[in-house]
Amino acid sequence: MTLVIAVTTPESIWLLADRRLTYPNSRTKDTARKIMSLEADDGVALIGYSGLGATAFGTEPSDWMSAVLRGRRLPLEQLLDVLASAIKEHIPEKLKKRRPGHIHQVLIPAFVKRKARLYTIALVASNAISDIKLEYQRQILDVTHPHSNVPPRLAIAGSGSRFFINNPLQRKLMRLVKASDRKKIRPELVADALAELNYNVHKIDKSVGPSCIVTWRFRKSGGGVQFYTGTRRESSPGIPGIGAGMDISAIAALAMQYLLPSMQPALADGVTSNNNDTKFDQALSKLPGGPDEKLI
Repeated sequence: MTLVIAVTTPESIWLLADRRLTYPNSRTKDTARKIMSLEADDGVALIGYSGLGATAFGTEPSDWMSAVLRGRRLPLEQLLDVLASAIKEHIPEKLKKRRPGHIHQVLIPAFVKRKARLYTIALVASNAISDIKLEYQRQILDVTHPHSNVPPRLAIAGSGSRFFINNPLQRKLMRLVKASDRKKIRPELVADALAELNYNVHKIDKSVGPSCIVTWRFRKSGGGVQFYTGTRRESSPGIPGIGAGMDISAIAALAMQYLLPSMQPALADGVTSNNNDTKFDQALSKLPGGPDEKLI
């Protein structure tokens, strides 16, 4: 139960996902991170999903997908091929109580060689319990210059999608996306509009959580990520991410643990210590470097 919104324009890509996990006893938890980032030598992608929110042991697909792609130095589309195959092989067994239709959907706005693209990966179940097929599609936004008249392309997934389609806030979002592409407004205002949409849907459909994550990337360079509670911006602990085969989020967490404390005294009195640098290097050497498709 979730809401995932992808927006793709010639100049920018955007992705929103709510943070709600719903358990069999109807208990909910709003701490999920249903988004990850992926950077390859030829492009960048944002990956969000609906369907399986977490396994019985608490593994979230965003962390699992990062492990699947870790250590693989491949072009972006080849990485997505690997991901699609892993989803088909491992996700269905975790969704035994499924209904016919889309049981797990992945939305992937991306730039490949600076051309905007939108990929979708979906597991679709027929009436037969054992009959699950994989649908993997690619759409290309051909015009990639700032004065293009190509409208933003929307993709929606999750239980909240039916309440998003005719939402009056859609037009506001599209106006803001276009203004951001033209550098007329800050991208955070687009993120705020996406969070407002999520909260608006939450008020109608409680299967969608009030909290969400919004992340974005630009065709040329740069981007950001913002966490929300309702429409209020919160501190951003980060999202899982793979860059050039490396687990960026794990490396960043170690840097915060070991390097940041050693920088604070240096900022205060100019004294630096190599002790934490050594601990950081040791911890870094212990991080797994290769792919792991096991979904526990």
